[in-house]
Amino acid sequence: MRTIIILTLLLLTTGCFNYMEINNMEVVTGIGLDQDKDKLITTIEVLNANQDPPTIVTYHTSGKNISNNLNYLSNQLEKPLYLGHLTHLTIGENLAQNGILPLLKHFINQPGLHQNFPLLIAINNEAKDILTEDTSDDNNIDTNMQQVMLSTKKLDYMFDANLEVIINDIKTKGIEATVPTVKLTNNLNTDATDLVKEQTAVFKNDKLVGFLSKNATLGLKLIKNQTENLHLPIKCNNTITNLEVKRSSIRVNKNDIYHLRLNVTGLLKDQHCSKKELDRNLLYYLNQTIGESQRLNSDIIGIGKRTNTTLNYQNIVIKPNTNIKIIKPRSGLLGGLL
Repeated sequence: MRTIIILTLLLLTTGCFNYMEINNMEVVTGIGLDQDKDKLITTIEVLNANQDPPTIVTYHTSGKNISNNLNYLSNQLEKPLYLGHLTHLTIGENLAQNGILPLLKHFINQPGLHQNFPLLIAINNEAKDILTEDTSDDNNIDTNMQQVMLSTKKLDYMFDANLEVIINDIKTKGIEATVPTVKLTNNLNTDATDLVKEQTAVFKNDKLVGFLSKNATLGLKLIKNQTENLHLPIKCNNTITNLEVKRSSIRVNKNDIYHLRLNVTGLLKDQHCSKKELDRNLLYYLNQTIGESQRLNSDIIGIGKRTNTTLNYQNIVIKPNTNIKIIKPRSGLLGGLL
């Protein structure tokens, strides 16, 4: 099963898999970056196909920059590092506060490296721990090694942003970039640790300025019209049900204030949920997103891009407008915001 997981990840990333690359190069599947005073900690996940089943081996080192660190690791392993199957890049919170574009430029300038691999921000500066899940007291980070598969397995299908999107957002006037977050949390049922992704990291230019809460993150998914299906918790008749959002989009009009009109198509299993209750729930998520955007003074909604104006969140009032039409098909309710 573990063999299938790793090979599936690599096939999904590149569309092909060359076994000669495993023998002649060290295939890197994940990279973690952290700040340690004036040094950069670099952690790499390397596929060890000689094990049965194959495993992921992690190595750590620290130095001035990512180029030096990767060159050092490559020399220690005595094989060149191959990044063509990279499945994720994880950056620690402290490092992200100083700006991520210089780090991303290293990957942008790599010949033949695709730019659609996911990017994550590790809360509490724990990118190294997320990749290794190392709970020991070993402080020797140079070529420290652990045989683990947990990070690759748990990070699969957790992403809703990639490097190419983040770079475009950083460079586009009138919008601020947002990046999913990941952190380790204790699993009370198994005494183990799990990777949890509930919040969103918010950037101004390329520097981390704060985080959106779980509910504000759900509102942002509605606004940004993500292609993945979104299951939105809805409270109707004092019970919690889920609105499965199939499609959403937003339109911005500006007179004296900004008016946001949201269009949503989705499936709701609770046929007793009223239009008024749906309105109230959707407005709640939108207001959470807008309120936290104002607090961070960051245009994560991209109103500046849509209206070709310089946006100051502190000096405007935003009023989302919704109109819900409820249809009752055989399998449930189809709720469309028109």
